[in-house]
Amino acid sequence: MSPVPSAGPQRPTAAPPRPIGPRARTATLAGLALVGSFSLANAQVAPEPGPAAAVVAPGDALSRLRAAAPAARFSERLATGLRLALAGETPTARVQAFLATYPGLFGEGGPTALVPGVERGRSVRFEQTHAGVPVRGGGVTFAFDAEGRLKGYTDEVRRVTSVAPAKLDAAGAVAAARASLGVPVTRGEPATRAVLLVQAGVATPAFEVDVVGPAPLEVRRVLVEGVSGRVVGQETMVHR
Repeated sequence: MSPVPSAGPQRPTAAPPRPIGPRARTATLAGLALVGSFSLANAQVAPEPGPAAAVVAPGDALSRLRAAAPAARFSERLATGLRLALAGETPTARVQAFLATYPGLFGEGGPTALVPGVERGRSVRFEQTHAGVPVRGGGVTFAFDAEGRLKGYTDEVRRVTSVAPAKLDAAGAVAAARASLGVPVTRGEPATRAVLLVQAGVATPAFEVDVVGPAPLEVRRVLVEGVSGRVVGQETMVHR
């Protein structure tokens, strides 16, 4: 009986490629310090985070929060009845503990961040920034009960998908603000703050320009859009 010829050494088969799951959604979406000469034209938007910098998807964080507070009520932008005891001596510290426990709940991560704002009684506002620039009107307000437990929040984070290029700097914004008020010379140099105006996901650079008015302690805040140079709003603030 003839021996069966050997088929020779077999080549190892390559392992099938590992499937790559869907990338965690990172919503790119307000620290409010006045800056005197910041130019939005030179502002750099942080790049989209890669896999190593991926944040927890908001849905995952929300699912865990629902499990931790089963009696709470949730809507798209509002949560009530949480009654969560958090570590920290102040409302700001407790919110920071909450955000660390449920990262990505409000889309923070990558260029989007929530920074501590003003505490008022039993509530505190965390302001939204995008690549370090405040998002006007964006942020989250957290409310606490008499025992210091977090009882709810209101989410006003603006989702940012793109940023329009700026064409105006702070000096140009001051000139536009003075022209709109008809006061070419004011008492003291106006303070400016670079902000982003977000509509339908598109962030437009802008400046808040605080011009000292004719009345004592009166300040006129003028909002100048940083692409067209148009004045898009103003308000009067009286400092007491």
